[in-house]
Amino acid sequence: MDVDFDLDEELDLDAEPEVEPAYESVDDWVQHYLARVIQRRISDRPGHGLTWDARWWTHGEAVARLTALWWAWESARRSVEDRAAMSGWWVEHCEPHLRMLLDGVTGPMSGADDT
Repeated sequence: MDVDFDLDEELDLDAEPEVEPAYESVDDWVQHYLARVIQRRISDRPGHGLTWDARWWTHGEAVARLTALWWAWESARRSVEDRAAMSGWWVEHCEPHLRMLLDGVTGPMSGADDT
């Protein structure tokens, strides 16, 4: 019986170990990281200035963007080869997404009310 078996392939010895995310969910990340780090003056007048809905998870685009931000942040956090990865995360990911997320006129949460 001829068995084609490669121990290295089976054990995947060259694979990098799976690193657990620092936060369990996007909600956990937004609540315990993003909301504490980002300090913006949010307008209390809908359609004026920066807008944030405390029920951000009800806005599909906000969920999609925040999830993408979280995973990009997790990737930058565990980057060993690129020590500037977190700086890149701010410039290439966070700032553009925040501009859209917080836009009080056209952003995904711009139509939210206080009810």
